[in-house]
Amino acid sequence: MMRSVIAMVAATWVVSLWTADAAGDSEMSPAEVGKAMHDAQVHMIKKRYREAEKLLAKVTDSEGPSENRKADAYHMRGHCLSKLGDLDRALVMARKSLEYKDNPARRRMIKIYEDQIAKRGAAKAKLPEVVLDKPVPRPSAKREYALEVEIHADGSLRLGGSKTDLAKITVRAKKAAKKKAEPWLLLRAHREVEVRRIKEVVKAIGAGGITNVTFGKLEASKKP
Repeated sequence: MMRSVIAMVAATWVVSLWTADAAGDSEMSPAEVGKAMHDAQVHMIKKRYREAEKLLAKVTDSEGPSENRKADAYHMRGHCLSKLGDLDRALVMARKSLEYKDNPARRRMIKIYEDQIAKRGAAKAKLPEVVLDKPVPRPSAKREYALEVEIHADGSLRLGGSKTDLAKITVRAKKAAKKKAEPWLLLRAHREVEVRRIKEVVKAIGAGGITNVTFGKLEASKKP
């Protein structure tokens, strides 16, 4: 009899463990939700939007948070994604936020995202085709590029394969302009990059004294 009871208890314990494992990390405790939201806010203040978005995704994908928490998390995810240049997903997150809690200010954010997406589409339509749709060959003997700059989908910049910023691009352009009479620069842009960002880079290049720029497509397979 005692053996049967022990066996039943053991079986119940195993089933409980299996149920917990099956649930995985899909349910967060209130404390875990609070910590994730707090840490995400800290990342956002420090402009670490990618890290913040990952934390907020855990909250929105969890079954544990309250509706208010879900609404806040979706709203914050939308803000992070907009800063990362992903306006389409930002709009989705903003709409999801309203499904959990109506908020006039957040309704206005939806309109802002919609307007930004519309402007982005109109601006891209005005771009020369070569900027986004035609690959550029590597430098040949006829044209050696003094510098090569890449603009990735999130707007981040690479100069010669290394992370950089607008100020450093200007400095490097000035040095290249001093070495060659008419230096050329190769600028590759991901097709999702906003025109505004491309103009910023071109302006930084021009401030360094380089006016000869060849535009090219940044292959989608390349990672930032």
